Amino acid sequence: MPLKYGFGVDMAVRVVGLAHGVLFLAYCVTLASAARRLGARLSLLAFVIAFVPAGTFWLEGRLRRDERELERAAA
Repeated sequence: MPLKYGFGVDMAVRVVGLAHGVLFLAYCVTLASAARRLGARLSLLAFVIAFVPAGTFWLEGRLRRDERELERAAA
């Protein structure tokens, strides 16, 4: 957006927009393949949180914390 409105480079929005769309679709495909392992509730949360800015970073922290707790419980 700064390139488009600050410098008048309309093509930058097309390139970045395309990359953003492709990466979001890749995220959805990856989430669909992990859905069986994650469960329905967490998969739905992961999909919804993808629309919140920086939400996936929060989700990753939560998943890492849950994984550490499971490892501690198993040990």
